[in-house]
Order: sequence, then C-alpha cells, then structure tokens
Amino acid sequence: MIPQFAVTVFAFDYLVNALGWSITDAGALLAATQLAGAASRLLVGWWSDRAGSRLGPMRLVALTIGLSMTSLAALAFTGASVAVAALAFAAIVTVTSNGLAFTAVAERAGSRWAGRALGIHNTFQNVIATLVATPLALVISAAGGGPTGYALAFTAVVIFPFAAAILVPVRSEEAQVPG
Repeated sequence: MIPQFAVTVFAFDYLVNALGWSITDAGALLAATQLAGAASRLLVGWWSDRAGSRLGPMRLVALTIGLSMTSLAALAFTGASVAVAALAFAAIVTVTSNGLAFTAVAERAGSRWAGRALGIHNTFQNVIATLVATPLALVISAAGGGPTGYALAFTAVVIFPFAAAILVPVRSEEAQVPG
C-alpha cells in the first residue's frame, strides 16, 4: 500500500512539474488510470474467487507492484518518455490488491469480528497513508524537485511490495482450506 500512496500523491505533480505536462493532460491520464485500477480490482477479485484464495493472488499482485515500481523508478531516472507508461501502469497495479486485502481481512476475522478487524485495518492504512507523503516530499525537495527527486522517491518505496510478498501468510490460508 505504500507504493499506492506514493504514486497517488505524487503522480500528478511528477507529470506537471517534473515532466512539463499540462494540468489537463495529467488529469486525463490519471483519471483513466483510476478507471483501469477499478477494473483491475474487479478482475483480481474474480480471479481470487476462482482460485479459492485471497492471499496467493495477493502475493503475486505484490510482486507485480514491486516490479512496476522498480521499472518506474529506473525509468524516472532516465527521464525517458516511457516513464509515463511505467507511471500509468504503477497507478493501475498499485490499487489492484485493495479489494483482496479487505476481503481477506473480513474472511479471516469471521462474521463476529469482521467489523472490528476492518476498522483496525482501515485505521492502520490511513495512518500509514499520512506517514508516506512527507518523507517522500522531503526526498523530492532535497533533490531539487526535478525528475531525479521523483525517481529517488519512487526508489525509496520499491522494497515494500517485495517485503509484503514475502510476509503474506499464504500457508496459513492453505491450512484453513478443508482438504
């Protein structure tokens, strides 16, 4: 979720201030990525229903997010126009696991605890969201606010989805499935 907030908070600014896009064009691109992100959440939910697993797909999505952020960071350093495609892909893929996470929390908590578990989940998610923007803004600012600053900020969050992929307790989900 940290890459999601990094991209969500800084994509527009990156396009306009670092790459010189117009406000209208940047807004249009990001609106399109939001629609595609919504579709990706539906698709991943459908996939996880068919797979009978939330955490297995969540691990694969986390790896995809890690690879997309790695690509975005590397391409942002080059200043190449293909960095925009990497940004758009990252904007889509970083929101893909949202529905899986909410569903997994509710399912694992059970009907008696689902509300409380989702409340705790959302609280921690919102706390983390507030903690992401300021350090990344400081990184961007310290680097002069140009493309290199954004590349450094995107690089700073690359490790988190890979760590998440390792930490997703897929085996515990497999243990709960009657066999």
